[in-house]
Amino acid sequence: MPHHPPQAPPPSERTEQRRRAILDAASALFLEKGYAATTLADVVARSGGSLATVYSLFGSKRGLFEVILREHANPIIESITLADGSTDPESRLLAIGRRYLQQILDPRYVAWWRAMCAEAPHIPELRDILLSKEGGPVMQSLTAYLKAQSKTGALDIADTERAAGQFFELVRGRLYRRALVGDTGRPRPAEIDEQVRSAVHVFLHGYAGHPGRARQRRSPRRLS
Repeated sequence: MPHHPPQAPPPSERTEQRRRAILDAASALFLEKGYAATTLADVVARSGGSLATVYSLFGSKRGLFEVILREHANPIIESITLADGSTDPESRLLAIGRRYLQQILDPRYVAWWRAMCAEAPHIPELRDILLSKEGGPVMQSLTAYLKAQSKTGALDIADTERAAGQFFELVRGRLYRRALVGDTGRPRPAEIDEQVRSAVHVFLHGYAGHPGRARQRRSPRRLS
């Protein structure tokens, strides 16, 4: 019989509470002081615990920051990974777009992201994180979804990573630009819906699949 190594036990409730306290403290400190000025000692001073716990759970300040990025992305990733073959791309992209735009228009998210982007040009490590694959879990998830849809012929996309970026740019649009420059007025649900519908319409106009395209890809014509 094959030997399976024992699985690591799930984290205890106490460990999860400590992890949550560290993440909340670090997220607030990165916003208040900036990435470069925040130290792990600062995080421990605010959250309690010890440096050993922080290193054990996250490895480094960079690891801690990347976990925070992932948490910001998780609600959007969930809307992408819920996609299945029976859901048409238009309905799924509308759901993804709405969740994405609602998330990035949250004032806390806008403030945090604005602070990080303002600091990134001067901090090579921070810039590297924000531009790395680890810094773009939402992009990775949408790219995978678009690739799967292209294989079925529902969409016709040669460069799915580029297309994912184009989709998010379309969805962000003027509402996100307004939020970034400090417009405190919260968009109405109807405004969000209108912007997302327009973005999806433009995106599908450029990338809609064609009947028989998937079949042609799977069965290339044999050359005599």
